[in-house]
Amino acid sequence: MERHRPQARREAGAPPESWLHRLHGDDPNGMQPMRVPRTEKAQSHAAAMSAVVSSSQRGVRCTVDGGSLFVEGCAAPLCSLFLARASHAPLAADSVAVVIVPADGAGLQGLALGQDAAGAPCWLVVVAGACLQALLDALSRAGCLRDDLEVAFEHAPGDIFGQGAYATVVRMVATDGQLVAVKNLNPSVEFECIEREIDTLIATQRHPNVVGYRGTFWSPDPEGPQISMVFDAACGGDLLAKVLHSDPLTEAYAKALFHGMMKGIAHIHSHEIVHRDIKAQNILLMSDDTVVVADFGLATVLTDKVQMARRCGSPGYVAPEVCLGKEPYGLKVDVFGAGVNLYLMLSKDPVQLGFQRDLVSPARLS
Repeated sequence: MERHRPQARREAGAPPESWLHRLHGDDPNGMQPMRVPRTEKAQSHAAAMSAVVSSSQRGVRCTVDGGSLFVEGCAAPLCSLFLARASHAPLAADSVAVVIVPADGAGLQGLALGQDAAGAPCWLVVVAGACLQALLDALSRAGCLRDDLEVAFEHAPGDIFGQGAYATVVRMVATDGQLVAVKNLNPSVEFECIEREIDTLIATQRHPNVVGYRGTFWSPDPEGPQISMVFDAACGGDLLAKVLHSDPLTEAYAKALFHGMMKGIAHIHSHEIVHRDIKAQNILLMSDDTVVVADFGLATVLTDKVQMARRCGSPGYVAPEVCLGKEPYGLKVDVFGAGVNLYLMLSKDPVQLGFQRDLVSPARLS
């Protein structure tokens, strides 16, 4: 079955100035990928490449648009950036080499099988040092896998946000000073589930009521690649904690929270995506009480008939048609979950609060 490939939304403002290295050629319609040289001493394929090329050999201007890499003067994309690997290393005092290795269908499974990027077809992008972060952010939004988590973020006081069966969430601080939540996934999580979550996150970004996604990072590990997903931190906690630590919410306050929740759900649905786990723990609050819908571990596109036949979700929030296995269910299952959250906010019903365990689902990531 063909996988969903949502396109990252093009960002406003001027893109970072970047060029394909001249070794790819000068004709926009005849660009050819390079191969990363093999070297045991190189820490990454970017370092290996930067050791043998010159920053003065800038070629054709290139840019990240949607989910692909393009060059000026050519309408066809050079490659899809979804699950491509992106590494960077300094070329000279004012330039950085960013090496992009397309996934070529291998996806995260390719990392698990130990497929070495050395010798793989790749694209070498030259960017001024001051523009590096803007380019890396654009690649992250397009679905690239990066390997510089400990460089891009610093650990924050308090460290652990939470821990579950499928992931540990820790606090870190981004280069812009913002607090982020880093979800370190356990090796037991299926790669297909992670890829589907990244897909749906990319498609639904840039909305105030959907959790902000900053990218996916990886590092090698004997048990398989360590995958980490980075999000904007919701310092106000989740809706369940809000209800548990207060009296039943007033109608005015519950209405405001419900309105934000439904705007986020409507945005997700506008992309033909169903969330399938609209429970109180997945409704987060920013510091100003803005509601954001989070945790897309069970989200899927409506056209995926296999996924849309699954019975999954969290007890107490699952719509009857899902519990009964009626096929196909649709977007209304998220509306049912939202209604349960509204009831919970207004009643603080102890019976409802007893439904906290998830249904059996290998895709749960929190």
